[in-house]
Amino acid sequence: MSQRIGHRPASRRRQARAFTLIELLVSMTLMTILTGVVVFAFVQAQEIFVKLDAKVQVYQNVRYTFDQMERDIANMVKTADMEFHNDPINKGHYDPGEEITDPFGTFDFAATIRQPAEYTSADPKDGGRLHRHDSFYFRTVSVVEGRTKEVLVEYFLIGTDKVRPRLMRRVFDIVSVNADGTLVPRLPPIEDEMCLYVMDFKVEYYFDSKRTPQISGEFFDAKDAVVPTSGNFIDSPVIPYKTITSGGTEVSTFYQNGARPVPPATDTRGLIQMTDGFFRTNDRVDLGALEPGDSIYLFNADNPQFPTRDYTIKRIFETSPGSNRWLFEFREPVDVTGLTKDINLSYRAAWLPAAFRITLKIKDAQAQELRTVTRVFKVLGA
Repeated sequence: MSQRIGHRPASRRRQARAFTLIELLVSMTLMTILTGVVVFAFVQAQEIFVKLDAKVQVYQNVRYTFDQMERDIANMVKTADMEFHNDPINKGHYDPGEEITDPFGTFDFAATIRQPAEYTSADPKDGGRLHRHDSFYFRTVSVVEGRTKEVLVEYFLIGTDKVRPRLMRRVFDIVSVNADGTLVPRLPPIEDEMCLYVMDFKVEYYFDSKRTPQISGEFFDAKDAVVPTSGNFIDSPVIPYKTITSGGTEVSTFYQNGARPVPPATDTRGLIQMTDGFFRTNDRVDLGALEPGDSIYLFNADNPQFPTRDYTIKRIFETSPGSNRWLFEFREPVDVTGLTKDINLSYRAAWLPAAFRITLKIKDAQAQELRTVTRVFKVLGA
């Protein structure tokens, strides 16, 4: 009996559908390898995405923070009466007892950098490294609740005893004036969280001395601005006024000041009246941040006859080469009628650096690595 064309025997059909054991093992091995490659690629891609996303978050936070700092620093106000204070006798300058905003326990006359002792992170993975946690406090022009006004701004770190410290921005402003003319500050002040996971906050300023060439064109932090002491006084520095508070905190304030000596001390950082309308500084007091055209507030607390007011510097020159004693002449005449020739005048004069350099060291949310970001900010009113 002949077979039909195209019809295969059953045995041949079964043979065509079957796989050998070796073929199955090879197929399973290839499938396993392919699956492993896909899974590995997926895991790697996910890790890269997480790291990149964390890095992007860091730089977004830093950009937001630096943009705000740029506005604040650019609009800094040059003043030697920085904090808000009542002025009942309308002198235009602060006198002890007139302060109304006192966050640090003392009246800050001018923009201030504080550099406390370095701290050790609470993060056990940090390896015991030391970190900076400076603070920066100054007056500027900013927008608060839709109004442009002068405010006090402070940048500082909190949570240095935690694994992830935070950089904060605090704003003090005046919300109203009482019927008697006293100012009403906002309480509590406004606080904004600027940037997370900030391990270091370092503030430096650019200083170029007008009269000391060896101290010029550099960035300094508060610790760099060390000046020697002489007798019972800290010399009015070539770099801005600097002191060391309890606990080892270094402080730089951006004004220069001097006062008559307190007996029995004879050294003074005040200005000594000379002939022909000139006033002289004492030894090693060159007021290196001041220049002609700057304003200086002269006063004498012990002699009400002295015409206390702001004077404009006309000239500054050395009494003789290398003497390091400087003569000041003012544009406005100083009426010293009835005063002794050797009267010592106290003074306050604000100044601002040309620029600040801010450095942040930040860990991302995954704590993968510590990144350092630095930017220089110019001061428009310097």
